[in-house]
Amino acid sequence: MTTLVAAMATNVWEGTRDRVVELVRRRDPDRAAALRAQLNGDADLVHDDLVRPGARRIAALLRDHPEAADGVRAVVEEAALPHSAQSW
Repeated sequence: MTTLVAAMATNVWEGTRDRVVELVRRRDPDRAAALRAQLNGDADLVHDDLVRPGARRIAALLRDHPEAADGVRAVVEEAALPHSAQSW
């Protein structure tokens, strides 16, 4: 369950973070490492605020509708694929 919600928080974020850090590195190389650390800390906060509640919501869905398990499993498996292999 966490894989699905974590994918929402990380797939796009990692590439975006890297591009922002690269932009800063070109102009201020000494600041790039500190910025990366700050952005990673921000990502941890997002994880705590988004992933945990999202996992609880999915768990509640499965508790209330166990027949949704196959659908949730399929989405989790797709979310775990490398970004380049995804069709969405």
